[in-house]
Amino acid sequence: MKVLLLMNSLGAGGAERSMVEFAKFLHGKPDISVSFVCLERRKIGLEEEVEDSGVRTLYYSGKKGYKTKSQFLLKILRSERPDIIHSVLVDSNIVLRFARLFYKSGSVVQSLVNTPYSHERKKDNQLPWHKFLLAKQLDKWTARMVPDIFYHSITKEVLNHYIPIYEIKNNYRVIYRGRYENKFLSVKSDNKNFTLINAGRQEFAKAQIDILKALKYLRSKYQLTDV
Repeated sequence: MKVLLLMNSLGAGGAERSMVEFAKFLHGKPDISVSFVCLERRKIGLEEEVEDSGVRTLYYSGKKGYKTKSQFLLKILRSERPDIIHSVLVDSNIVLRFARLFYKSGSVVQSLVNTPYSHERKKDNQLPWHKFLLAKQLDKWTARMVPDIFYHSITKEVLNHYIPIYEIKNNYRVIYRGRYENKFLSVKSDNKNFTLINAGRQEFAKAQIDILKALKYLRSKYQLTDV
């Protein structure tokens, strides 16, 4: 079986980490051939790890735009003829949909990993609203024009976000994103203080500023001294 994984990049994100672990798992199977196709390169990320694992990776290096990226992917699909094409994140999903109009072989799986069109996004000052609406319409239109997509959603909430946009019916499965077991859960400590550890990029969707504001509120509202 040939599996082709289409990603925006192999940057340092949660979706990227999950797909790298998935690829390494498949790579260890004797009857499965797995390859990455990435639409851009990132200096900081997982490229070196993937290279060390032996998973083949093809990188796009042409002009920006869905047309040229879709042509690049279409050429690979016709050459590789994969049994499964699995894309993750909006840009990769859209590129695959355009290519799918001209390449009908194999099965298409697209992962849904976030809720980019939620009402809260209106509060993002870095995102012009007209561009937001245009991106949503393109995502919706391309999803509806390709009828044979099977969707993998990482949570029920994410699935419910996309059902009315993509008009998803029975072509989906909710599979929660796997992680290694937390070896520190069984560690006992006499420290009674509550400790919050948070990791994530500083961007609107991660709400790091909101966490800091919440901690400040707890300090002022309840006179907590260890926040």
